[in-house]
Amino acid sequence: MKFFHKLIALCRRHLVSKIDRQMHIRIRIRQRNGSEISRNTQGTQPVDLTITNLDATIDVKELKRLLTNMIMKYVMVLHLNIVMQSDGTPVAHLRVRSQQEAQFIISQLHRQKLGHKRIIIAYEQDDSPDPEQLKVMVISVLQDAPNKSMHLFKFMELLESRYHCTVSISEVNKLKNVVCISDERGSRVISLTEEAIKVDPSYNLSQPMIPQCVIHCPKSMQTFGWCELNFSIVPNVLISLSLFTAKLMTLLNIHFGSMPLISFETCYDQVFEDPLPVADSGVPLEHLITCVPGVEIKLVGPNKSIKVIQHEVKENEEHTEENVLKAVAPSLASNVSLLCREVVDLLKNLDKCQILLTKFIPAYHHHFGRQCRVADYGYTKLLDLFEAISHVVQIMGDGSRRVITLTHSSQMRRFISDLLRVLKVQPNKQIAFTEFAAAYERTLNKPFNPVEYGLCTLDDLLCEVPENTIVITKENENIYISVPKREQTAVEIAKTKEFANEVINLLRHTPYSTMFFNKFVPSYHHHFGHQCKVSDYGFTKLIELFEAIPDVVEIKELPDGERTISLTLQQSLKILSAQVLRMIRNTCGGGLKLDELPMLYFKQYGYPLNPQIYQCESLEELVSNLSEYVQVIHSNAGSLLRPVEMDTSQSVLRVRCWAMLLVPPHVKNLVSFRNEYRQCYGNNFTTEDLRKIANVVSLSSMHNIDYISLTSLYVLAAQIYCVICNHGGSVEYNKLEQLYEESYGKPMKLSSFNINSVNEFYNRFNLLFYVRGSKKNSIVVPNRNLEEYIAFKYHNNNSEAEQQLNINNQWSDILSGSSDQEQGAVKKYTPPKPDTPPSPGSTLWWNSPSKLSQEQMNFFIDMPLTMDRTLHEMSKSLISPARYLLFSDTPWNLAQPPTLAPDPHELPIPNKLLPKAGMSDDSGDSGVNILADHSHSDSDLEPSTSKGAIKKKHYNGTFLNFK
Repeated sequence: MKFFHKLIALCRRHLVSKIDRQMHIRIRIRQRNGSEISRNTQGTQPVDLTITNLDATIDVKELKRLLTNMIMKYVMVLHLNIVMQSDGTPVAHLRVRSQQEAQFIISQLHRQKLGHKRIIIAYEQDDSPDPEQLKVMVISVLQDAPNKSMHLFKFMELLESRYHCTVSISEVNKLKNVVCISDERGSRVISLTEEAIKVDPSYNLSQPMIPQCVIHCPKSMQTFGWCELNFSIVPNVLISLSLFTAKLMTLLNIHFGSMPLISFETCYDQVFEDPLPVADSGVPLEHLITCVPGVEIKLVGPNKSIKVIQHEVKENEEHTEENVLKAVAPSLASNVSLLCREVVDLLKNLDKCQILLTKFIPAYHHHFGRQCRVADYGYTKLLDLFEAISHVVQIMGDGSRRVITLTHSSQMRRFISDLLRVLKVQPNKQIAFTEFAAAYERTLNKPFNPVEYGLCTLDDLLCEVPENTIVITKENENIYISVPKREQTAVEIAKTKEFANEVINLLRHTPYSTMFFNKFVPSYHHHFGHQCKVSDYGFTKLIELFEAIPDVVEIKELPDGERTISLTLQQSLKILSAQVLRMIRNTCGGGLKLDELPMLYFKQYGYPLNPQIYQCESLEELVSNLSEYVQVIHSNAGSLLRPVEMDTSQSVLRVRCWAMLLVPPHVKNLVSFRNEYRQCYGNNFTTEDLRKIANVVSLSSMHNIDYISLTSLYVLAAQIYCVICNHGGSVEYNKLEQLYEESYGKPMKLSSFNINSVNEFYNRFNLLFYVRGSKKNSIVVPNRNLEEYIAFKYHNNNSEAEQQLNINNQWSDILSGSSDQEQGAVKKYTPPKPDTPPSPGSTLWWNSPSKLSQEQMNFFIDMPLTMDRTLHEMSKSLISPARYLLFSDTPWNLAQPPTLAPDPHELPIPNKLLPKAGMSDDSGDSGVNILADHSHSDSDLEPSTSKGAIKKKHYNGTFLNFK
């Protein structure tokens, strides 16, 4: 039993400590909220609140104690007093330190249950009419009515319409000596008392309660009947903002800087002798006035119910959301900020962005699916809440006809957002002024109406857009609107190029290199394992990043509104070429029948090969667009697809292109160049490969024809090569500039290419030239590797105009034989008898000399470049009589026969008795005695027979001229 009691005591202590901790946490939270409010409320004025709907069954002292305890949990109470009204209901008057504390109390305790009732907290009305003014207003309404009485509901409507203020029945009921409210036949009736009827209020009534323009309305407004409502509605107008601004400023100057809003139309008609352009489809006049800079509409009068147009008093005061939130309790700031966004979202979907104040609550419930509880924002009246967020909402009209709309600043933010949406989907983010309305409707799926944004014309809207947001230019009498382009940094440009490669890598795995735009980001994350951060590339939106790589991707919009992202036609063809090449290499024999391509493609990649996707009408046309990678071989067995051999080495392609463009003017048609390259070297290249060697060749276009040419640096290399060939195949580096100037009549200027030393010269042209010897005696010779690439002899004369290679003339010279001078230089020998010994000192003509002089004997034969493409293309379709001669091109698709080594007795036996440098019949020689005159192991300089003399080794330019 003792153990049981101890266990109960322990549980009680644990429970009490837990409750204490929870209470402590709650108190700390409330104290923190209160401390935050107290820090923000230093130096502010106290605020009075009224608490009604109190439980009358509770004693006044007990009720005060309960209220004090409830309020002290949240804020400090400066004063609390409870009074009993004449009907016996208690009312509490509360004073707190600031507006923020009052808002916090309302948000926490409004409609909280105390006793048997839920208390109602409200601000004490400080803008209600003065009792004396209210007395005059009531008498002026009832004095014209029959029997000085009328129904109470009608009286309240008349009072509100004539004096543009809201008065509660309780305030009217306080005028016991003026009016009497009674029940007659089931309805409430208000009438003047006999004391009020005897009083003559003519003096008080002579002063109109609604101010009119004393200049243009001396007799005030028209007289209404005693039961007629005075609806003075401000009209809608249709006028440009610039014209309206000028006329408004004129009216304000005439009225000494201030004029009533209600008489604006009358003053306008009399001053300008032209009626105000009123139109139901226009902009509310009250809103258009607020769009004029330096002008404001202010509430004045004893009860602040009269709207006056005047010059803005505090132009430097910024009424922004940040300043508004500073005046709100910290715990309510997030609620108010959310409400601002919700109001904008609701109003922008309404006609002209307007709605009656009385219809806002049901419209809010219908749009967002939840109730709008005003107390959550620290207020008890919706009108007070909208006045607190006046930077977002403008309240037009008065009384029960109040209409809310978006302020001019909010409307401009909306227009800028929609304007940028329209511009960013246009080509180059630019659109003509006359085409904006149509583009707006296509993009936002609704017709463009400038009134929806609070102004009458598109010109006015564009003039209100801040600087650096859009760019307006004029070209050929056409006005264009465009988005300013932000300059990317070097790092961002490099990342953008990398992103382009990633996009290609991602889309190549999708059907037809296309995917939905909204699927790109998750697909990117799944494929690469990291997020796609648009800010890393210098952009704010993904669509802007795609627009920065127009040569890689393109954005299309489907009829249902969905957008797709796909590779451009050029990139798609590259992907298709890689796919077809992979299929060709996987087939037996290295060839693929054209008819089998669609079936194999569908089987390999899971979707059909559709030529229309690639802007082709047929499969043959599609394959012809892949000619850079795939070639078609026509044979009796049908059309076969085979890969085109590509030059993948940049160094090889660089030298070959330079050799093909060696002849001035160093420029050729790209199509002809490609054909000559294929004929000369048997390989092909892509346009992308040429772009990778941009330091050697450059691509250009003229009249829809593409050209390839050498860059200025490699034009200089071609000229240096000509100089070296014309001077024996080697030139001293120190004399190179002199010889160049003698040949071309102009200085070489290596320094203009940042070549100031021998090392820099070699680093620039190491694929074309060798530099031998020491630094002082450096000799420049052509790179012996050039003989693998240069396929023709380079002719040069002193002038560049004479450097054109006339192939036809040279070919005719070769056919007609060599010149007489060359024929006379060759000495004819008669063969000696077999037993005749050689003469002393004589050279045997059948022995090769130790030094062969190429100046006397030239065995080179110029061959013209063949331009017959028909034979080149038809040669693939020829069938050889020997089935194994061209085994890879035969339609039989036979395997290559095995290559067997020859029998040892069939090999030629080397003649080891021949001199090492001798020349003899080499029909029986295996080639071991041939001297490599220009191998890498040769010494740069050879010693002469005379002492101290150095014999220079010559390299003739003609040794490159073969193949």
